[in-house]
Amino acid sequence: MALKTLRPRLQPIKTKAVNDTHQPKSRWGHGRGGRPWRRKRDEIFLRDKYTCQNCGRVGGELELDHIVNVAKGGTEADSNLQTLCKSPCHAEKTHRESQEI
Repeated sequence: MALKTLRPRLQPIKTKAVNDTHQPKSRWGHGRGGRPWRRKRDEIFLRDKYTCQNCGRVGGELELDHIVNVAKGGTEADSNLQTLCKSPCHAEKTHRESQEI
């Protein structure tokens, strides 16, 4: 008696990506999320002892924030960067800055 071959019950999902953000490996490590930015981010987190500079929360989801927005003349200097918790501090600061004209 021969064994029957089982057909897979699950079919692959066929979707077309609307926003394909894939970058070829040759571009990895470049741009805002590149290796130099990650290094700077880690340095600032270490300097601030992984503590939100607004509310004092330690750890959790942290964001690197520009004190003076780059669009308003801020720089990438360490003195213009601070650690903020992702929610609510960074979200509130970003919302407040977007309301300013």
